[in-house]
Amino acid sequence: MWRNSDDEEYAIDAAIPSLTSLETLVLDGDLSSEKALIRKVRQRPRDEDTTRTMHRISLRNPLVIRLEKVLDALSVTGWDSICVYLDTPVGYSPRSSADVAQAAMERGIDFRVFLSPRELESDDA
Repeated sequence: MWRNSDDEEYAIDAAIPSLTSLETLVLDGDLSSEKALIRKVRQRPRDEDTTRTMHRISLRNPLVIRLEKVLDALSVTGWDSICVYLDTPVGYSPRSSADVAQAAMERGIDFRVFLSPRELESDDA
């Protein structure tokens, strides 16, 4: 799924719309952009069936995704749960994270950001 150039679309971003049965996706590294969030198709309204399977995506160290772009994606995403794990929080800010978490909660989406303990220790120094 590696790209040959920055202009080439990520394979998972292109495939997401046709993966309608996909319930869980875990991506590690430079494998997707915010399009993996935007293009996930919602099968039915969030409040229609609370017993249905949750659709979850976990992104570990995404190189392209920024929290501001996640905020924009929340209004259209088909994911019920979005977890972002950052070992090196490039472009991360607690304010952005709080804004995204608030918007996600308002839309019934579970959104979480996890920072590496190593990064948190370096912030305290």
